[in-house]
Amino acid sequence: MPYKRLTSALLLAVAAPPAAARPPTPADSTGHVSLTAVKCFTEAPDYVLSAIPPNTRLDMIDYYRAGIDKASMNVAEGPCVITAESPQSLTFTVGNGMECQIFVLDPDSKTPTIGVIQTFDTPIPDSSLSLFNSRWEEKTGAGVYPTLSQWLNDEGRRRRDKVEEEIPFVLASYAYDPETGKLTLTNNMAGYFVDIETPESLSMLRGSLTYRWDGKQFKPAN
Repeated sequence: MPYKRLTSALLLAVAAPPAAARPPTPADSTGHVSLTAVKCFTEAPDYVLSAIPPNTRLDMIDYYRAGIDKASMNVAEGPCVITAESPQSLTFTVGNGMECQIFVLDPDSKTPTIGVIQTFDTPIPDSSLSLFNSRWEEKTGAGVYPTLSQWLNDEGRRRRDKVEEEIPFVLASYAYDPETGKLTLTNNMAGYFVDIETPESLSMLRGSLTYRWDGKQFKPAN
């Protein structure tokens, strides 16, 4: 039985894509294909990014690149702002307490992969990751679903029963770094126990997990 994680789903939704979804990876005049994160952001279908209409996304890009400190509004009148951009990664807020990162794996290949990280303030940051091909069809089974065993440090492995008794799930925020090719999951459970007595077993969990893309899926790197 898989270890439980607490996840949320608000304005961003992932559902079965229509068969005719258009790929966002046209070749240039030389035939070379290089998919960018900003292109994915502007062309993401509604079933992936329903909270921000396409025209609003274009405004957000214009504001960010012009250095204008102005928020756009999502469909629920929440503030949307791009916070970081590189060729293979785009990070933006989707509303109050909600952040998203879109990134591209193998951007120069004929079969690039698009990653979408959704991070919700629950109020402790908690993320989920979905992966898509260039036609925005979800790649099932290629995501990252850490088990309790992966989170345990040496002491935790020796006292696993105690950890399972005191910590029913792990809240973690995800971030992909295109410069290093690493996906990092940061353990945020310390914030969960701020107002109550911190369980001893919290110290038996690792502070972070690191993964690398192998061309098909993310594999543990530490």
